[in-house]
Amino acid sequence: MEVLVARGIAEEKLRPFMRTIAEVRSASGATATDLAQLAVTLERVMGITSAADQRTAFAQMFRAGQLGGAELNDMARYLPGILAGMDALGVSGLRGVQNASAMFQVLR
Repeated sequence: MEVLVARGIAEEKLRPFMRTIAEVRSASGATATDLAQLAVTLERVMGITSAADQRTAFAQMFRAGQLGGAELNDMARYLPGILAGMDALGVSGLRGVQNASAMFQVLR
């Protein structure tokens, strides 16, 4: 929660984001801090602002991890930087998350 508050996530989004992070943490083994940073990146960089779209983005990343060689706990550490690069190329939103997750699997 500290990461979300420190990064200025709106109060009304805290509870839904925290719920999603807790669920993903339990399923993936990623740290809450890494997932919170990833959630902030999804909102700020990729423009994924609703709780429902955040859940979808995490589900996409989790599924990519299941199908590929790098699981979500690996992606949670490195994807914030990759997503920033995707945004610089003009790729954002859920499509950007899909592309970045797929590329991460190939690179890994």
